[in-house]
Amino acid sequence: MKKFVRHINILRCLKKYPELQSTTQIQTCLKNLGVPFGSLRTIQRDLDELSKEFSIYGDEKNPQGWSWAKDAAVLLPGMDLHTALTFRLMKEFMSPLIPTACLESAKLHFKEASAVLSKDRNGKQHRAWLDKVQLISRGQPLTPPTIDEQVLSVVYDALFNDLRFSATYRRRNGKVIEECVINPVGIVFVNKAVCLVCTLWDYDDIKQMPLHRFESVKLLTTPAREIEGFSLRDYVENQKEFHFPVSASDIKLVANFTAGAAYHLSETPLSTDQEIKKLSDSEVVVTATVADTAQLRWWLLGFGNQVEVVKPKKLRDEMIETVNGMIKRYKA
Repeated sequence: MKKFVRHINILRCLKKYPELQSTTQIQTCLKNLGVPFGSLRTIQRDLDELSKEFSIYGDEKNPQGWSWAKDAAVLLPGMDLHTALTFRLMKEFMSPLIPTACLESAKLHFKEASAVLSKDRNGKQHRAWLDKVQLISRGQPLTPPTIDEQVLSVVYDALFNDLRFSATYRRRNGKVIEECVINPVGIVFVNKAVCLVCTLWDYDDIKQMPLHRFESVKLLTTPAREIEGFSLRDYVENQKEFHFPVSASDIKLVANFTAGAAYHLSETPLSTDQEIKKLSDSEVVVTATVADTAQLRWWLLGFGNQVEVVKPKKLRDEMIETVNGMIKRYKA
């Protein structure tokens, strides 16, 4: 019985390919699970036996590393219908929002979910649900950048365990930073990109580093350096750092919209103090306190000639300058 329990828990300790673990790491995992783990030689014999019955992989290195095989069919034994439907909905509607490496990681779960829904005689209603739900994402569709699976794995491990990692990183201008030491703070999903919020070496200034620009990574054993008082939620939601703030203060936006263009703002307001007043049958004025960001400017420009910024004057002047620049470009 002890051997059976040990075998089951060894399988629990194994990670997905290509994240290999030594017998020492598996022994530590068993210890943390409170399972009698035996000697390293015992665990090695167990792994050899399990590899004959399960899709697990052991490399040829010394010490040998183990993981679930790359094509392992089942990683979630006993998946029920509700769980299977959840995975199918995730694949159906969230795939455009999930980076390629993440989708690859979940591929085996998607495969089993499809099998459960197709084989279970009670799965008809669950399958029918997929035809009753659709999701539309506004904005120009973009193709997600490719993120190296090893990069994603190391970054997530570093975040979870509060560890540093070293990396080779390619900047936006193409310049490569060799062997920078990174203190991960959080992950932010921005449209189709995944961005790491972090600090470098022993500096305090916060950086945003898209994961697809990392060329190589290596997990370190050094604890990550904490930034006292930093909150990722505040950084994203209140400081609006991913909206590219132009100034630290909010502004009172006053803009004339065509009635049709502004209609959605009556249902999804810009702010809690938003007001919409009718100017004519075809035009309204919208007033709202909003963050002063580049994102606001892009949003306003998206309405074309259906909006006119009235206040603040600085923003109005910026919009005039931008429109004049567009006219000049189109006339060239």
